[in-house]
Amino acid sequence: MSLNKFAGHARTRTTTVHGGINVAGRRRSRAPTAVLALAVASAALAAGCSRDPGLTTVDAPAAPQASDATSNPTSSDTARVRPPTPRSTASSGPQPDPAPTAGADLAAFFAAADVADGRIRAAAAAINRDIGPTTAHVRRSTRTLILASSPRPAAMAIPTGMTPDLQRAVLLVHSELVARAAAFNGVDTTQTLPLTDPDSVRMLGAFRVGAVIAHRYPADLATARALAQASPRIRTVSPNSRQAAELALQIAIINGENNGCASAGGYLYTAPPPVRWKTMVTDYGRFDGTIGGIMFAATYTPANGWTVELNAC
Repeated sequence: MSLNKFAGHARTRTTTVHGGINVAGRRRSRAPTAVLALAVASAALAAGCSRDPGLTTVDAPAAPQASDATSNPTSSDTARVRPPTPRSTASSGPQPDPAPTAGADLAAFFAAADVADGRIRAAAAAINRDIGPTTAHVRRSTRTLILASSPRPAAMAIPTGMTPDLQRAVLLVHSELVARAAAFNGVDTTQTLPLTDPDSVRMLGAFRVGAVIAHRYPADLATARALAQASPRIRTVSPNSRQAAELALQIAIINGENNGCASAGGYLYTAPPPVRWKTMVTDYGRFDGTIGGIMFAATYTPANGWTVELNAC
């Protein structure tokens, strides 16, 4: 369980590149919030970050039973057996390749998700080792593992042009990675804190939420993979299209809800927030519309793709 180390810095811009899409979060009204100190109960982390031990398998259908051959007895004492009827044999020529699916288009994303999942689990295991019976002292080497657990490469591998159902499934998986990584946002490697410290208590609460997300992750990942394999190839979409911009906005919402405004995870993408394109000029800037009621600015350049900023916090 964990989230990105995009951290809960109220005004900092966090940029996520998605194949020509840059996602940034702009926080307006709050000053940056100091990193929360964290202590994590060993039991909570171990339970929340362990992979679901039971893999769901589908039994192969039973092999069809061959029908018994019958003989044709005659009235004589000697039974005569008819020779078997010749059967046509299947063509030994090359078989056509199966139709390509969206699974091929999403292979890079699923590979990056597997890497992020493994790194999140490694960071959680290291934190477990840094937690004592009454205090937490997270080593700087553990901090390195936490920073490496960011699922940003997975976001970069999400393609534009998916069907709504497939995009929802993929972004749910991505949000679970971001939420689990963001539970590490308050880790403090500068001091030893008692587990009863208010900051430790808050962080333990974040890990309890992350534990629930980690438990459901394998099933949601399997669902997304199956849907990708059952879906046709993802259609090509112009990189400067609004559809590409809206994917960047959805990714920005996932990042902002889990990491912005001093957050520490817990947000899952279950439905796309509505996007409304409408130019607005305010005392603090020009905006191109709203997503889920939050004003955004979106800019496209051929070199950098879409850069989107959310006017949150």
